[in-house]
Amino acid sequence: MGRKVDVAGLWRAGQVGSGNNMMTDGRTIWSYALVIGVTEEGRKVAFDYRGKNSYSVTTSRHVCRTEEVADEIRPPPQGG
Repeated sequence: MGRKVDVAGLWRAGQVGSGNNMMTDGRTIWSYALVIGVTEEGRKVAFDYRGKNSYSVTTSRHVCRTEEVADEIRPPPQGG
């Protein structure tokens, strides 16, 4: 069995990685094709796609982990 990749941790560190339907280029982080976090002026900003903004149970898990390492949490962008 392969080891679990901490994609949110890699995003936090500005590194590239993917696993469990998440991926990051070090600046942006995605759950499937949905942008759930970005880097703005060196700060990690997570978008809160949970509750009324939820896409799926898995995306909510991805968002939760991303929020744990983010500097700031915002509502999702319009049209997100």
